[in-house]
Amino acid sequence: MIYDNPVSAREPLGRCTIGFEQRYAMTSHTRFTLTLLFLAFLLAAATVSSATRFDPGAYPSGSFRVSRREYPHGGARVRIIQAKRVDGFSEKAPSYCRAWLEIWKGDRMLRQFYFDDIEPNGGNYGIFVPVRQPLTNDFIAVKEGDYDGRLLLISQDGTATDLPGGYYFATPDKRYLVGLHSRDNDALVVVDIARRKVVLDGDKEGVPEIHSWYLDDSGYFFTEVDQADNESELKEFVYRLDLEHLRIAKVNMSHASQSRARRVDYDFDPRSMTDCGSTPQ
Repeated sequence: MIYDNPVSAREPLGRCTIGFEQRYAMTSHTRFTLTLLFLAFLLAAATVSSATRFDPGAYPSGSFRVSRREYPHGGARVRIIQAKRVDGFSEKAPSYCRAWLEIWKGDRMLRQFYFDDIEPNGGNYGIFVPVRQPLTNDFIAVKEGDYDGRLLLISQDGTATDLPGGYYFATPDKRYLVGLHSRDNDALVVVDIARRKVVLDGDKEGVPEIHSWYLDDSGYFFTEVDQADNESELKEFVYRLDLEHLRIAKVNMSHASQSRARRVDYDFDPRSMTDCGSTPQ
C-alpha cells in the first residue's frame, strides 16, 4: 500500500537418563549440522561442475561479436563474456545475445550466471557494467532484456546477490539503490544495500508508472506518467519516497515548489548504451 525440573540425589537413574538424553541430543544436533554443511558443499560443487563453459569455436567472427573482460574486485574477479549475433536473426540460439558472468577466486569459479539467449524485450539486452560504480564494497552489473532486468551485487569475497533491477541511482549515504525493475511495465524498486534485499516493491505498493525523479529539502519524490500520453508528465500530485518508514506518500505540491526541486537522473540508464558488450558504460 501507499501508505527445568530439578533431580534429587535419590534419583540417580533419572539423572543418568537425563544426561544421556542431553548427550544424545547434542550428538544428533551436531550430526544434523554437519549433514547440512556437507549438502551445501555438494550443492555448490554441483553448481560449478554443471556450469556452461564458453567455447570460442562455437562463435565464429562472421556470425558473432564476442567481448570478454575481467574486473578485479577485492579478493575475487568478475569475468564477463558476451556473444552478440551480428549476421541477422537465427532460429538457433542464441538469436541475439548469450552471456556469462562468472565470479572467480584464484583458479576456482565460485558462481556463474549464464543467460542462454537474452532477447531485446523491454528495450536493451545483455549484461552491462556501469562505468560509475557507486559502492565501495560491491561491484554492480545489470542484466537487461527478456522483460526482466536484474541487479547483480557482488561483494569483495565473491558472494553475489541477484535482485530485480534495471535502472538505479544511489542515495548519498549509499544505503539504498532506488530505481526501476525493467519489465513490460517498469516498476519502482528500492534495494537496501547492507541487507541485500528489496525493501520497497512498486507492484506491491500500488505505485504508478514513474515519469521523473526530483529532490528537494524534504527528500526524493517522483511524478507520474500520463497514461493517455506516455510522453507527458502529470504534476497534479507527486509521490514522496519516505525512506525512514519505507513507504510512498501521495501528496499535493504546488508547481512553484516543484520548480524549485532538482531533477534527479539515474546513475545507470542503459537506453543510450551498446547492447551485449563487456566494456563499462
